[in-house]
Amino acid sequence: MDNQNRHTGIHGIGMSPATTWEQKKIIISITHALKDMFDDDYIIVPEWVLNFNDLNERQPDVNVFDKDHREPLLIMEITPKSHYKKSINKVKEMMNDYATIEEGFVYDYERNIWHCQGNDTNPEEPSYSPLLDVDFADFIELN
Repeated sequence: MDNQNRHTGIHGIGMSPATTWEQKKIIISITHALKDMFDDDYIIVPEWVLNFNDLNERQPDVNVFDKDHREPLLIMEITPKSHYKKSINKVKEMMNDYATIEEGFVYDYERNIWHCQGNDTNPEEPSYSPLLDVDFADFIELN
């Protein structure tokens, strides 16, 4: 079955494209790497709501939360080419809605293209997070 044409319902949000196998592998790879490095410092969860009190909230693919206050600090969307621009807008919208989000990233896995925005992010190094001092591209195995 073509995952690009499958959709899943998210409580109260409507229909969103189903996650592809390739997206899942990347989300898991990045989440596990971050948990190995920062589990004592941050809450790192895949595909979880930005607001712990509202389970109908939007769910970025990768989330890094402040451990003490449970506020989102970094979000990431993993997307195919066809959803790249939409995902950039989604990240911008979430960053506008949550002032605590310092960095936002979008990764187009089909073209191996990154987009970053936020405090000290640099478009010349779009996969690098100054907040965590890591390059997310290092966590992705390209086939």
